[in-house]
Amino acid sequence: MSPTDGDDASEAASAASVRLIAVTREQAACMLSMSLSHFQRHVQAELPVLYVGRLRLVRVADLEAWAEQRAALAGAPSAR
Repeated sequence: MSPTDGDDASEAASAASVRLIAVTREQAACMLSMSLSHFQRHVQAELPVLYVGRLRLVRVADLEAWAEQRAALAGAPSAR
């Protein structure tokens, strides 16, 4: 057996354990359980976006902070 045998399985296992620090808008929408169009209309404008060429990335920490803020607002009395 050569040292490279089984590398696909070990690479898949290590890829599953990698903690992402930034995700695409599609992934961000999925993480928030919403469609991409809803994310773009209602969430993206409230988050900083990283531009890498034509690719737009959102930091996972920013997504988590946005969700925490929204969860806190949901429990607060309405300002209307």
